[in-house]
Amino acid sequence: MENFRASVLDESEKHPELTETFAKYLSVIDEVSVKFTQIVNKHLEQIYRLAEDEPTRLVRIVRIIEREEKREKMMEEAEKADRLSEVEKKKRHAIYKPKEYKRNCFKKIDEWVRNEFDSSLKEAKSFEEVLKALADLIEDLEYIEREVIPCFPREYENMKILTK
Repeated sequence: MENFRASVLDESEKHPELTETFAKYLSVIDEVSVKFTQIVNKHLEQIYRLAEDEPTRLVRIVRIIEREEKREKMMEEAEKADRLSEVEKKKRHAIYKPKEYKRNCFKKIDEWVRNEFDSSLKEAKSFEEVLKALADLIEDLEYIEREVIPCFPREYENMKILTK
């Protein structure tokens, strides 16, 4: 959809009187993109359950993240190769807005691990309970390593991110 929007807006430059009209019609793409991002984020917030109940959905989300990451790299490389002016760069970013799905994905996973860790330790009242909470957290990390990590490409180095 975004490629289509970019093409239409590029073509509309030949007819400046239509640019605003096309932009209004194509604004629905932004709305769909925002809604889609919200859905992806909702799934990532439940990554632990998703890996257990619907691993194929998690793999699909990871593939979307990979495609978007490739697209963002292509845009960066195009900007470097084109040596675009600041005005042209701003225009390109107005047409295509990076989603940062990968960064957001790891942020959601990091938040989940931190929340689990914090809530487990806050509830612990004795040394034994702290040890139990830490053992539970280790089990959670082992589960993530066994069930969640395989859904991601190796180059993502997820365990390094999770254990930092």
